[in-house]
Amino acid sequence: MRPAWLDVVEWNDSGKTPLPKKFEPIPERVKVVKDIFERCARGAGDDRIAREFNKEGVPTFGRSKGWQSSYIAKILANKAVLGEYVPHTKPRGQKRTPVKDDQGNDVVIPDYFPKIIDKDLFKRAENARRGRFFGGGGRKGAYISNLFSGLARCAYCESKMHYINKGKPPKGGSYLLCDGANRHTSDCKRILWRYDDFEKSFFAFVRELDLTSMMSLHGEDQKRKEDEKIIDTLEHEVNELKDELASYNKALGKAKSDDQFDHVMALHQACLDQIREKEAQAKLKRDAVKKLEAEIAAFNDGKCKLKANIERLQDKKDYRLRSQVAAAIKNLVADILVAPAGSKPLMLKFQTSRDMIADFEWLRQSGDPELIAFAERCIADAEYLTGTADESLETPGADFMYFLVMFKNGSRVVVYPNPDNPYQAGWGRTGGGPKVREYAEAETVE
Repeated sequence: MRPAWLDVVEWNDSGKTPLPKKFEPIPERVKVVKDIFERCARGAGDDRIAREFNKEGVPTFGRSKGWQSSYIAKILANKAVLGEYVPHTKPRGQKRTPVKDDQGNDVVIPDYFPKIIDKDLFKRAENARRGRFFGGGGRKGAYISNLFSGLARCAYCESKMHYINKGKPPKGGSYLLCDGANRHTSDCKRILWRYDDFEKSFFAFVRELDLTSMMSLHGEDQKRKEDEKIIDTLEHEVNELKDELASYNKALGKAKSDDQFDHVMALHQACLDQIREKEAQAKLKRDAVKKLEAEIAAFNDGKCKLKANIERLQDKKDYRLRSQVAAAIKNLVADILVAPAGSKPLMLKFQTSRDMIADFEWLRQSGDPELIAFAERCIADAEYLTGTADESLETPGADFMYFLVMFKNGSRVVVYPNPDNPYQAGWGRTGGGPKVREYAEAETVE
């Protein structure tokens, strides 16, 4: 009953059996539990957390030589971290189940344990594990066509980027298009970004999202382990039944009457039928395990090939996989600004608003080194956008399409894909001024 991250410091001895009365957190273990929830909320799966902990040498809570994904999952599902206690009962020969109230709901005792995780973090981790990503994205239907629904916005007018399907390639295809341009509610021009290319560039260069981990066959691996446990149980039951069958064989030889013989023979036949049934069940499970092992092996053989993983992800019919990846994106990304025409429209937009540069001047007088550095960056960006950093709007690279990814932790990534090859990207300006892009291939694409 006691969670592994708590110590019992006071006991209640009033009953026949001493019961815990007061608990105290174990600081080093509480720190590990919080780390588990934070990593999960950032998109890491149970297997990945276990591997990282073992690699980092994080001490386990018991005698185990290493962390197991099943134990990570158990911690993430344990509401004791919120201070709640759910009493269980275990009748002889049956599984351990929660105690129910009169309405059939689980009995929950709040504030029984010291609370070590806040509800917001628990919920974010829970949502990441369940793959729930709905919330402004609209109904997904049979397929999840747009992984960035509700996140991608136009960098120029901030309208949402509309997903449109023009039919099958090569004449058709799916694209991202500024909704303002599509509905003529903004000054944006109808510049399309081929959707499949956008996906390829996003996963090839936004490495903060670990596509391999998001595409891991954790569900299949868990199913395999569950089936293996069922096989072990069935084999154990078959062995017990075979021992019982042997005793019936002996009893048949000692039968003293026809009625006694018939009775033992009926028991013998019933036992034999059970053996055959359980052996058939075990065979079905073994076949299922072999199939899962083949799928896992095929995935592991190609998991270092980013391009193969991206192409597998782009199978729109794989709802489970795409929903899992969409959930991870929703959990980590706050906003995506899409600029299919590069920086030039922004530069033209701000030509009449050059006084925006003055808005940052007062920060230079703050005396705070961080604020001064921030002001310098903002002024440099403003000068670049207004064209005051260069006499001409025809600055090298101004036409280069790009997208900006803003994460919930505050970090940002800008990617300038090659229009002719989504697996190549250039880099933005350096030293406060624009730079001619030199495209580089994404690492481990092949």
